[in-house]
Amino acid sequence: GGNSSCERCEKGSYAASSGSTACTLCRSDTTTAGTGYTSLEDCKCDEGYYRQTAEAPCVKCGTGAICLGFDAAPEAAPGYMLYQVHTDRLDIFSCSENDRCPGGGVGVCAEGRHRISCSECLPGRTPGKNGTCEICSGADSVTSVVALVACLILAAFVYYRSKGHDTIRLRHEAVLAMATITQILLVLQLSSVLARLSIYWPEPLRSLLDFLLVFTFDLDLLRVGCVQSLSEFDKYLGKLAIIPVAIFALCLCHVISSLFHREERSVSRMRLAGAVGIFLSALYISLTNVIAAPLQCASNPNGRWTMVSAEAVLCWEGGDHAVMLAIGCVFLSIPLSFFAWMIYLMKEFPLRMAWGDVTFLNSFSFLFFRVRPEARWFMIFFMARNGLVALIPTLPNAFWQCFTLVVIFGISAGVALYVLPWKLHTGNIFDIGTSCIFLALGCLALPFVSESDTEAVPEVALGLIILSLCLTPVTIFQWLLGRATQKGKAFRWFLCHHKLSGGSFARLLKLALTDSYQASVFLDSDDLVDLNHLFMYVKNDTQTLVVLCTKEILRSPWCIGEVSVANLSNIEILTLLWPDFTGVQDEFLHKVDSHLQLENLTATGLSVEDIKNGLRRLQNPVMSIDFPEFLTEASLLELVKRMNNSPTSSSAEATIRARNSSDAGTDAIIVDLRSTEAISAGLLLLKLLRPFYVGSSSTLIVAGLETFAAGGQLFRLPKTVAVAILLCTAGCFSSRVFLQALVEVALQQVAHVLPAVANKDFSFPGVAFYVDLETEVRRLCVAAGVQPDGSLLTPFVKQIFEKIFTHFFVLDSMTILNTQVKIMSKRLEQLEQSQADIVLERKEDKLEKLRQINEHAFEDTEVPAETKIEATVDDEFLPNVTTRSSL
Repeated sequence: GGNSSCERCEKGSYAASSGSTACTLCRSDTTTAGTGYTSLEDCKCDEGYYRQTAEAPCVKCGTGAICLGFDAAPEAAPGYMLYQVHTDRLDIFSCSENDRCPGGGVGVCAEGRHRISCSECLPGRTPGKNGTCEICSGADSVTSVVALVACLILAAFVYYRSKGHDTIRLRHEAVLAMATITQILLVLQLSSVLARLSIYWPEPLRSLLDFLLVFTFDLDLLRVGCVQSLSEFDKYLGKLAIIPVAIFALCLCHVISSLFHREERSVSRMRLAGAVGIFLSALYISLTNVIAAPLQCASNPNGRWTMVSAEAVLCWEGGDHAVMLAIGCVFLSIPLSFFAWMIYLMKEFPLRMAWGDVTFLNSFSFLFFRVRPEARWFMIFFMARNGLVALIPTLPNAFWQCFTLVVIFGISAGVALYVLPWKLHTGNIFDIGTSCIFLALGCLALPFVSESDTEAVPEVALGLIILSLCLTPVTIFQWLLGRATQKGKAFRWFLCHHKLSGGSFARLLKLALTDSYQASVFLDSDDLVDLNHLFMYVKNDTQTLVVLCTKEILRSPWCIGEVSVANLSNIEILTLLWPDFTGVQDEFLHKVDSHLQLENLTATGLSVEDIKNGLRRLQNPVMSIDFPEFLTEASLLELVKRMNNSPTSSSAEATIRARNSSDAGTDAIIVDLRSTEAISAGLLLLKLLRPFYVGSSSTLIVAGLETFAAGGQLFRLPKTVAVAILLCTAGCFSSRVFLQALVEVALQQVAHVLPAVANKDFSFPGVAFYVDLETEVRRLCVAAGVQPDGSLLTPFVKQIFEKIFTHFFVLDSMTILNTQVKIMSKRLEQLEQSQADIVLERKEDKLEKLRQINEHAFEDTEVPAETKIEATVDDEFLPNVTTRSSL
């Protein structure tokens, strides 16, 4: 009754013996070629698996391999190379170019290639078309020689550029051409970084980026292999050698130049340093990228890592990579040291400019030439950005490479748009545009990222959404926390002033208030960053608005706006009334819109009626203090006491009297004693310089100040003066008091005179100035009853103005003023240790005339209306002084 017929076993199974009643299944990773098989040996590896021997288990092929099954030999897929076959795995490497690896059996590469990932050409061959390596020709050897000669010519050009011309003499066209070349070089280097990302770009973009690898010193593109067969290790050393070779070439150019053009050793060294700086800054991205090459590794299907730029070198497995990594870390100190050096130059810049060191500016023009002086620190951000971009390929994941690229260029575009650092408008457009383009390229690269590299995308996206949602509550919390911890208003006093007529005194008053009461005082040159926030400071952060009521205060719309906002916000208003302030007249009040341009004020929300109400508050002030009849240290101290309604330190007045009565050696500040602003500048300089006189045998005074405050009319210089600081303000040479001070300095043969400029609108003397000076001296001769001689003071004044000026711009921020004072103190130190540098011509008749003028010509210290001596720039005089670094 049994079944006597046999059925064939299905595919994937076999009959273990003849007459079996059931078929035995093959293992899960094996199968049979068809039906009716009768032995275990008939079970072969399934498709996608392989085994090295019949006894070995089947192993899954994995990414990059093709396994047809049935114990067929595994092969590499196109774009991959099968390096070795092991019992338990396949050694499969990815290829950066698919054409190099056509796929196939073990070691199959495109024609003329070998090694891991088919990355190297066989000896005597050079990279050719379609991923192959062609046999070298004679022209290929010439390419390397031409490249070497071109590099030497470039080194000579860079050295010439570093010392050829002063930047101030360059025409606009030349500046634009140099900026364009620099930006193009930057774009090409940035593009070469894209070629190193772990992304397989589509054609023709891929071919373009591969060509731009020349900016990473790719020696294969220069046909170096046709001159000498090199390993990947040798190629890396060759790339690094470009840095010392280039610096050596610059030094050679320097030596040759020194044979034909003699310069001071310090200037010559600075020029050479500038040439090295141009080379390193111009190729900063490429150099950093090349040095960091051992850190740029990519993963392969076999789990091993290879260098991106040298695929034959295995990463993190010792051997050549360990040595290359050690050498790279040493050479990485070059861009890091260069970056630190740039920071040092930036910090040195204000000091050098204050000394008038134009050679410094021209030598390091690669840092300072292209950007506005006030935005010079942007260059540090710019170079840091370039360095970070060069390091992006060291990130192991393609997604993170693209994400970092987008973040860096997004921040760069925002900073450049906010700062607008470049001198040329086209430079700002180019920089912002370049950042936006590379930001877009980073976004466009994301579709070409492999799926395995995008696992972090959901987490990153979620994090960004949460971050954006948190920004608003965090901002509100920060504001509330600031309000909760703030004790009262941020500023005890807000100094409202007209810059030209009260700027110097405002600066002096702030210093006096902070020194006496350690209170916070708002002064726009220190505390205002954005003009749009000016009225917010008045409304929200000010306890008392102090209005310096000079004659010109009503000409400033912003000052009137500050008063109006304070009036609307019920802020205390204290007025300091100058003697020449005539108050707010009814006619001015009723027609304020015709007297002032109110567009800027009304645009902030202030109505004309609000402005009139503010002016009425000035017309009938609740709190007012009269300005001292004559400004001195003592009267300033009294004014500060009245403002605060509390006494200062009991020893303050005694200290002032002791300083002014000292018989020690004296350094004197000479100012125009008929100008309150000039006196304020002198007292401010006095306060800031005094700490440098602690422990010194000398004292510092403002010459003649106490005499004129007591009602005196004649300037007398103490006999003990060794150094006179001539503080030049606008119109000072129109004052006979100032001229008498010059006569006193000349007659007493003061050893050293240090000229200092207190106003940016003070111009250096020209021929017209000396003509007016000699005219005024003749008048003084007539007034003194002596034979007119206009040349009495001219040689003396010329000696003063031929010296290098120091700057003391009182309207600058306190940070800049402190820097300028430090420079001045160093100059004073040097003067005390040097010989006398101002010598009056020792002719007895001229000295006698000066004595007569000093005794009899200055009783009437008022300046006649027709006499206005102003220091102006005259083209005829410039050739005599343009060599002075102060210009």
